[in-house]
Amino acid sequence: MKRDVCMRLAIGVATLNVVMIAPASAQNAQGWTSPGTIQTFSARQWGADLNIPGTTNPMGCSGVGWVRLETSMENYQAVYAMALTAASAHWQIQFWVTACDTDGTPLVAAAISPVG
Repeated sequence: MKRDVCMRLAIGVATLNVVMIAPASAQNAQGWTSPGTIQTFSARQWGADLNIPGTTNPMGCSGVGWVRLETSMENYQAVYAMALTAASAHWQIQFWVTACDTDGTPLVAAAISPVG
C-alpha cells in the first residue's frame, strides 16, 4: 500500500512538471525575433519604431517586420544605442519582444547583435 501511494505521488509530480513546462502556444509568447537588418529607423518623442523586413516575432503581433522601443523601458538608452549602431553598420540584430502595442507593433525589452 505504501509503495502504491508513493508511485501515484511520483506520477502526479511528473505529470505536473510536464504541464508547467510545456508552453501553451508558439504564438503569443515572449521571445526573440528572427535576425534581420534595420531598414528604417524612426525616432519619435516616445521612442523609436524600427522596420526590419522579413523578421518574425514570437508574439504574433500584426505589425510584422516592425518593432518599437519605448523611452519608458529601463534599458532604453542601451537598446537604442545598440539598434542605432546596428542600423548604421548594417549588422543583423534581434530583439526580445514582450507584448504587442495597441497598433500591433511588437514592444522590445532587449536586443542582441553580433559585432561585425
